[in-house]
Amino acid sequence: KAALEAGKEQPDKTKLLELALKLENLKVEFDKLIDKVQALTDYYDGKGDANSADKFNRAIAVLEEAKLKIDEIKEYIRTNVDSFDEEDAQTVRDAVRALKEEMLSEVLLILLE
Repeated sequence: KAALEAGKEQPDKTKLLELALKLENLKVEFDKLIDKVQALTDYYDGKGDANSADKFNRAIAVLEEAKLKIDEIKEYIRTNVDSFDEEDAQTVRDAVRALKEEMLSEVLLILLE
């Protein structure tokens, strides 16, 4: 592990597989959130509250964008799988962290309007 942290070795494929599974699980969590927010959109549509329905639709759009970003991260890993190194791992960690912090904060702010 110390050699990996120094950027001298590639992570083993098991670690990459675990990373891919974590990304897919995150995407599933976003899908679950989308389903919940969609139920609220439908509720407010049914009540004739277009403003609230629009708010929840905007939150769904951000979550859908987050799922696309996960796909981009997965593509980055796939493209670099044979040469994936610690620098690539840091790039992926940073991208996932930004995705969670920025996009989920944006969704939260929308929902709290």
